[in-house]
Amino acid sequence: MNLANARPGFTIALPTYNRPDTTREAIDSCLAQNYPDFEILISDDTPGDAIRDLVRTYESDRIIYVKNEPALGIPAKLNDQLARARKAWMVILGDDDLFAPDFLRRVADAIAAHPGTTLVHARSRLVDAQGRLLSEDRQLPGTVDPADALQMLFRPWYVMRVSLTGFAFPVEGMRAHGGFRHFHQGYFVDNLAWAAMAAQGRTCFLEESLVTLRESTGSLGHRYDPPLQALLASRVQVVDALDEVIEPLVQRTSDPAARERILLARNRCVDFIHDDTRHVLYRSLRAVTPGPTAAVRSTVQTIFAAIEHTQPALLDARWFRGLLRYFTWVAAWPEALRRLAFAMAHLVIGTRGRLRRGGRGATAR
Repeated sequence: MNLANARPGFTIALPTYNRPDTTREAIDSCLAQNYPDFEILISDDTPGDAIRDLVRTYESDRIIYVKNEPALGIPAKLNDQLARARKAWMVILGDDDLFAPDFLRRVADAIAAHPGTTLVHARSRLVDAQGRLLSEDRQLPGTVDPADALQMLFRPWYVMRVSLTGFAFPVEGMRAHGGFRHFHQGYFVDNLAWAAMAAQGRTCFLEESLVTLRESTGSLGHRYDPPLQALLASRVQVVDALDEVIEPLVQRTSDPAARERILLARNRCVDFIHDDTRHVLYRSLRAVTPGPTAAVRSTVQTIFAAIEHTQPALLDARWFRGLLRYFTWVAAWPEALRRLAFAMAHLVIGTRGRLRRGGRGATAR
């Protein structure tokens, strides 16, 4: 991969669906960049012409608009944008997110200052629909090797909020990886993509908060996802895909201590993936607590049946049976008591859930 261009051009990939108001703000934040070399590639799944008409109002030769008929969905849109990109590096901007005016300039500065960089991340601010600040990423160390970067990319959101927005990567590197993978409901698409880029070189974390993310009630963190078997099976696929990224890194690392660090990072990433799955379990339980007792009991049975038959097992058999009895018992309680009981169980799940590391290949140790 040739990274000789120290001051690269950027393709800003802006996938959008039915958000003309926030898409306008996103485009405005792109055009306000104080770095000269960039293009904006808009991929539109929106029915009708609302986004097309919006783009026409700009009359900017920086903007390339693509209408998808039929709609592609996020991973396919990103891969299409990756194929169309004309610049050396790419950044992604969600259609309800924003870049600070010096985002591209600061990313370019980092690439120039740190040869061998294959991933750049800018800290983000999370705001609500009214623009009120909810949280801000912690400051992370400047440049790190693949082993450290991998662990950061799979840590919980309160350590670093990983999203598609705010990461910069070389186009040829992502093409060589094969682009963006699709997993159930889009879970871990971003984590895995950035892990693949981190494994190719060094990762640079910028000190400044240069990205604004909007919290939306339509985001994955707010959903109850009934097809839990598909979701849980996808977690196994994520682990396998992670091993596909890490195994070549292990093979080309000659130092035994460095290899051990990479393998340890792999196992910690798997821990984080399964820990996130337990939180999905809790959100699913919490989502059904207002419902009728019979519906709650049925959902509890479905959730745990899915978990019991998932390989690698997320909870050991004894722990599983205890939780199943507990939630089946609690399902018959009045709503207020159910909520309290589920809240208490969430603490227990978070602290006592048993993990079994899984995956295949040379890195599954």
